[in-house]
Amino acid sequence: MAAQPDEPCLTPDAATPDPRTTLARPDLAEQALEGLVRARAYRPVRPMHAAVPLADIHAAADPASERIDQLIFGEAFDVLDQKGDRLWGRARRDGLVGWISASALQPGARLPTHRVAAVAAAGSTATRIAGCSAPAMLTCAVPSTCDSRGTTTLSAAS
Repeated sequence: MAAQPDEPCLTPDAATPDPRTTLARPDLAEQALEGLVRARAYRPVRPMHAAVPLADIHAAADPASERIDQLIFGEAFDVLDQKGDRLWGRARRDGLVGWISASALQPGARLPTHRVAAVAAAGSTATRIAGCSAPAMLTCAVPSTCDSRGTTTLSAAS
């Protein structure tokens, strides 16, 4: 059957969403995909963020499965399903879909205002303030202390 002039002509590959980046399975898909992918149920995602320095994202619910990505402290992860202590969702930074430990996440996903790229020395102020080591995504609690680039110099109180 030929495509109509006002319809896009999709190849079979283009019509199939990439499971690595599409939050959809035959039984469940994120609500934003309703009408675009087939699933028995659609639900909104639950925004969460990494509460540990590094959190592994796995290809399957089994923690021994292949690690496909990692979240750093403060990064957002949109959760759609839960199996025991494992959560299925998508990392917002790079869009990869996988399973993560529930204990690695906390509810909510504020947008970070800072990225800690390096810590000057062990036990530095950044580590003591954020409770993490570099790298990390942080939100500036006092925006007036941040410059226009979102940069703040952290210094130890004497």
